[in-house]
Amino acid sequence: MVGAASSAAPHTRLGFSNYGSRIDCFGWGQGIETTGDGWTGTSTTVYTSSFGGTSGASPIVTGAALLLQSWGRARGAPYSPSAMRSLL
Repeated sequence: MVGAASSAAPHTRLGFSNYGSRIDCFGWGQGIETTGDGWTGTSTTVYTSSFGGTSGASPIVTGAALLLQSWGRARGAPYSPSAMRSLL
């Protein structure tokens, strides 16, 4: 599970984020640049920086995990789930 943290260092858990022993890592949960208007997601001609929360943090961590796994596979040894958690 992924929690949401502040985008500024030092990163701290955001008040609305999930937390506890089930959280494996965290990602930025605020100030995420994305397409759409930030609320309905239907606009295809604008960007917003008001997207965030765990809805933004989870894809950031997913992208990092995919990149790490691609490096592991290129070396001939994909990472196990426990190794991936340690890396992240």
